[in-house]
Amino acid sequence: PADETARAIRRLKPDSVPVQLLDDLVRAASRAPTGANRQAFSFVVVTDRRHIARLAGVWRDASAFYLDTLSREVGPREGPPTPAGSAPSTGSGRNSSRSRR
Repeated sequence: PADETARAIRRLKPDSVPVQLLDDLVRAASRAPTGANRQAFSFVVVTDRRHIARLAGVWRDASAFYLDTLSREVGPREGPPTPAGSAPSTGSGRNSSRSRR
């Protein structure tokens, strides 16, 4: 089935998606694991092309605002992430031996 495969989509077909498939997809997505099993999501299925076009603009604006705000608060990433409080190992110092506990 289409919902069990992973592949890149290069082009979208203009064909409508069957309602049963939409129901199956929402049901599967609602069973997906979430952090601390919070289930903090909701789904809205939009099938009208005019509404989709309007929502696409709203989504782009909201995404741009979120990413811009996040980059100002957190700052741009430089290099690979380092665990909090850790430093590159030099073979000496307080973390040089795990046997000293």
